[in-house]
Amino acid sequence: MTDIVPGYDYGRERLYHTPAPKGKSSFEPYIGKAKPKKDEPTVRTPSLSYQAMSAPWADIDAVRGGTQAMRDAGELYLAKEPVEGGEAYDRRLNRATLAPIYKWLVRTFAAMILRKPIKVLNTGGLPEADFRAIAGYHPGDDEPGEAINGHLEDIDEEGSSLQQIAFEWLCEAIHYGHALAEVIYPTDDVQTRADEIGLRPRWSVYPATKMLGCRSQGKRMTRVRLLQHQTESVGEWGERHVEQVMVYRLEGSAVTWQVWRKSEDKEEEWLLHDDGDIDLNGLAMLPVVCLYSDRKGRQAPPPMMEVAHLNIRHYQVSADIDHNCHVAAVPRLMIFGAEPEQLGEIGSVDEAVCIPNAEARAEWIAAKIDAFEPNNQRLEQLEIQMTRLGLGAMARQKNVGESAEAKRLDRTQGDSQLSVLAQNLQTCLNACLRIHCAFLGHPPGQAPTVEVNRDFDLTQLDASMLQALTGVVNAGKLSTETFLGLLKQGEIGL
Repeated sequence: MTDIVPGYDYGRERLYHTPAPKGKSSFEPYIGKAKPKKDEPTVRTPSLSYQAMSAPWADIDAVRGGTQAMRDAGELYLAKEPVEGGEAYDRRLNRATLAPIYKWLVRTFAAMILRKPIKVLNTGGLPEADFRAIAGYHPGDDEPGEAINGHLEDIDEEGSSLQQIAFEWLCEAIHYGHALAEVIYPTDDVQTRADEIGLRPRWSVYPATKMLGCRSQGKRMTRVRLLQHQTESVGEWGERHVEQVMVYRLEGSAVTWQVWRKSEDKEEEWLLHDDGDIDLNGLAMLPVVCLYSDRKGRQAPPPMMEVAHLNIRHYQVSADIDHNCHVAAVPRLMIFGAEPEQLGEIGSVDEAVCIPNAEARAEWIAAKIDAFEPNNQRLEQLEIQMTRLGLGAMARQKNVGESAEAKRLDRTQGDSQLSVLAQNLQTCLNACLRIHCAFLGHPPGQAPTVEVNRDFDLTQLDASMLQALTGVVNAGKLSTETFLGLLKQGEIGL
């Protein structure tokens, strides 16, 4: 009997010396490797709140991505039928098209809030020159002077205005339940005071999918981790994509930042790449602001999630209808009472068929058009459900028999939903302006403020209503001032 040598793995040594096809072993990936350790959290590990909220985000991303994203998902959203071959499924998949109803509803939701320009007000008493440098200046006929393009007209230094950034921020918050805006002051390669000339803060919007984790004390965020992707030059022509995590910390009134990147040697190890301090002129807050569209406790579920599910179902029903119409568009020639060898080869459906068998017959078989009516009705029902569920009062059906009280309550509910989101946006924009001014060295109390539109109802006067109002004014039953006020509400400018 052979003695067992302590520490000697006979099974592993045998694998090293056992011949295998082409000199490889099916156990090779496991030879000489220790058992994987339990995953330890890193700076890249999403928080528990992120993991709880991220489950429906894949559906949101697919619907946002449009037809190509749905096709790329393949069987995840368009199942393969039993006994359906791969080529047949691919042809059916490539005919499927997503109607971008969900995406249109979200953009309409945001556009209703921002259909009027955001007003920037110098409520903090900022010096006029500094206020114009931020907000811009466009002289009118009674205000001569040279026009000035302010920071808010190119807020991200890529040509986007405050209105455009606010629209993007709103859309991202509606998609995922919340979104983040970052205000940073670029100090790269700044060595002297002259290098700072022309520098100013810039804003960026991050969807919830890029916000890996957040810690707070009360209502103040004390730490936030943002997932970033950058493109760096390699040599004269090459480029590479770099994934990194930006960490902001607030300790007392001190704000610091860190950039973490994955180690090139050890794939699962994240190393500190760069760090520094942030001077916000006494403003004790992180240079990030979170906009919530439908916050519930510590989580913010996507408010339009059910609309996205309906849009996916709409895609599936539409794909079925398109496939059925494609199959039914070409009638099938059915031949009875003849053997295949008696027919020869038929090149196309418009060729004549000669059958030597006198008892044989040929008939054209085509699907009835009314067979698709239930599917068409289901498609219309889904579209109505998406519109009603997504926008409620803003896309409601105006029924003749609806009472005035019902209309008033419906309008109030719709406006209240928009009003809450508009108020949240206004509060978040004001917080970003305080950070912006703090980077420029102004006291936080001097920062400008904004006003976001609260008039969400688009009630333009048509020709008949305008004619009726004109008749009432001419009859002396309505004052000119009231008439002009109604024209302004109806968005008819004079």
